[in-house]
Amino acid sequence: MSEELVGWFGMNAIWAIVQHSEDSELISFKQQMDSWYESGDIAARNYATYIDRHHVYQGLPQLYGTQLGGHNDFDTDSVNDRRMKMGMISIERYAAYMGIDWEEYVKKLKN
Repeated sequence: MSEELVGWFGMNAIWAIVQHSEDSELISFKQQMDSWYESGDIAARNYATYIDRHHVYQGLPQLYGTQLGGHNDFDTDSVNDRRMKMGMISIERYAAYMGIDWEEYVKKLKN
């Protein structure tokens, strides 16, 4: 499977199916997602979201802070550096988009 075969919309559909699959299925796609990311077949922001969800299911800290809510284990001080490298908006803008007050969110995390 590649963007060349199914196009941009096709790869986004595949990513969405994987992203919203059961935990065990999502985890089983790690090697394929890595390959698609490295070849440029999926967008960096989609890969980052996949990685965070994969980490949440594995009990590991998030890297990009895409799974806000009950999944709070990530370094809030350096998350924007990683997000920018993936072409993502700042965590503050993302939180606002999700209806979350970032300042209050961080206060709760640090307490």
